[in-house]
This record gives sequence, C-alpha cells and structure tokens, in this order.
Amino acid sequence: MTEAKLLIDRVKNCTNLFVVQSGPLQENINAINEICEYAASSGLHTLIYFTAAENKRSLLSSFLSNFRVWGNNIGVYFDDEPGGKMLDNTWGVRLFDPTANDTISMVMLT
Repeated sequence: MTEAKLLIDRVKNCTNLFVVQSGPLQENINAINEICEYAASSGLHTLIYFTAAENKRSLLSSFLSNFRVWGNNIGVYFDDEPGGKMLDNTWGVRLFDPTANDTISMVMLT
C-alpha cells in the first residue's frame, strides 16, 4: 500500500494510467480499493490485474461485487496475453507438436 502510494506520487505528473499488477495484492480487496481511491484522487486512471487461474477466479468476482465507483477511472486487466507467462518466465518453456511428434524448448537468457 505505502509503496503504491509513493509510486503514484512519483508518476502522477507524467502519466494518466496506473496499473496494479500484483499476484498477492489480488487477494486484498481492501488494499486494492485504497490504492484505486488514492490513484483516482491523484487524477489517474487505474487498471487492476486479475489472473484467470482456476483457484483465483473468485478474486475478480469478489472485487466486482464490492466494486466502488470512481467515475470512469478504473478498469480490469484480466489474465495475460496468450503466451505471456511463457515469454516472461526465466525457467523456459517446452512446446509439444503432436503432428510432428516434436518438442520445441525455449529458455530465456538474461
């Protein structure tokens, strides 16, 4: 919470969008509401990330059922782009093509 507010204060003069993308924060609706309130009062639009993982789907429902209205300053960023987690990770990816009976391995180098 404190870090989010400090970041909002730092960027509010050079952007109009604040993205809340934190896995653990998804589980704290009160914290999300407080961050959104602070961002809106600072003149920022806010996108909140929610994962589509089966064991976490209720988090978005919980947020939407307790949704506070900040005008048109809020949106939901749901899940990741197709393949995003595969491209973002550092442990590598194995893709299997059953028609060619072949596996492609990808490892991200840093």
